[in-house]
Amino acid sequence: MGCVNAILCKYFVFYFCLSLLITLFQTDRWGEKIEQLRCPDKKKQIGSFEFNDNTEIATGSNGSMIYIGKRVGKEEYVAIKRVNKRLAENELKIINHIKGLELNNVLIPIYHTEDHDFFYMVSPLCKYSLYDLIEGKMDVITEVKRIQICLEFLNGMKELHSNGIIHRDLKPSNVLIDFTGKLHISDFGVSRVNVANSTHLTGAVGTLCWMSKEALAGNLVTYKKSSDIQVCTVFIAYKRSMAPPELLIYNLWHNNYSNMTNKH
Repeated sequence: MGCVNAILCKYFVFYFCLSLLITLFQTDRWGEKIEQLRCPDKKKQIGSFEFNDNTEIATGSNGSMIYIGKRVGKEEYVAIKRVNKRLAENELKIINHIKGLELNNVLIPIYHTEDHDFFYMVSPLCKYSLYDLIEGKMDVITEVKRIQICLEFLNGMKELHSNGIIHRDLKPSNVLIDFTGKLHISDFGVSRVNVANSTHLTGAVGTLCWMSKEALAGNLVTYKKSSDIQVCTVFIAYKRSMAPPELLIYNLWHNNYSNMTNKH
């Protein structure tokens, strides 16, 4: 019994120290926004979490806004996504579809609720997006870490596709790195649950430079799993070469690989 207690004590100390370190890293990365959380003006509470209008850190698809929030009465910081209720139905469907699944590289909300105007999703707070990496806002990473990022990204796509989800808006700002260095695919505002291997004809969606070939070709598009995979190739080529995405897309679509050079 004494041996078991000693092991449990070590695990408790380990997770306590890990939690403390993550809190310190969060404060270091998001210190200014976290300080603004203490301002009582415009504070809004949703369930057991709170945020205010001054803590916005990003925007998402469908006009959504992402804020830093915290659990009431605790130093536990989170990301809170606010979406107009008229535009949230699709994302709510995706969340309900993946809720309870064991996904390693997909960002799953830990809580969601709504009020008269908005739908709110609470997720673990991440440190960076891959857009931050591209823009040089995070530390220089090793070649091994670059490969790890690519592998985790591909695993995240495999997890989504294995559960019948086509993302449809893959881009660096939707790929997040948490405070332990783990990658998570996020933002399912324009995603689709596909029972077969493709979704119905729909208007082209996504972000220019990160759209599939069929999405770039015309207005009515049949989205398939391969649509996401095409964007994966651009993403990984970009991650490996750091060449401009416009150049990568042109060369990939024209099977010209000699000009996909490494800038760094």
